[in-house]
Amino acid sequence: MIHANIPTFKAYVEKKFLFDMDEQYARQYVPCSAFGISSYSNEALTFQILLEDGSLFSYMPLHALRKKPIERQPNLELSDLVYKNNPGAEIVVTAFEHLKGEMNCYFRNKKLWVPGQYICTIDWYKDNEQFHLVELENHQYAALPNHKVKFKNRDPSFANYKKLHQTWKVSEDLLKPRG
Repeated sequence: MIHANIPTFKAYVEKKFLFDMDEQYARQYVPCSAFGISSYSNEALTFQILLEDGSLFSYMPLHALRKKPIERQPNLELSDLVYKNNPGAEIVVTAFEHLKGEMNCYFRNKKLWVPGQYICTIDWYKDNEQFHLVELENHQYAALPNHKVKFKNRDPSFANYKKLHQTWKVSEDLLKPRG
């Protein structure tokens, strides 16, 4: 379960990532389709991409991909775009229809809000962790947890909510027949 399908999206990959980070290809972009995601424990999310010429690449980091082959400010780095390393390898990907549409994303390292569009949710169900894959208005992509995004609302603020850490179980005694 390290790999999972995601809703396919068209993107551009920076060419230097296709040539082992050779800087002669920096700021050059090649069209691709992102169709899968990979979660290796304690590493950043990576993607499966298919180039228009039929070449397949895996283990592509999120900061290599752009919606359009243009640079727009702010240009965020991998440490901004992916909130933290993957907690585990077992993931489930869901595209929640109700979450589609405008959203606002907060980047803690830059103290910056950037509007975006929801793509899907990556859930590490054994670790109680979720990231939402977002197409940002600056043409980059991000993977952010619940507490760094606001769905259907561009108000750049958060209420002082706290993450729920409770475990909910039904008592086995209540399930046994009486008498």
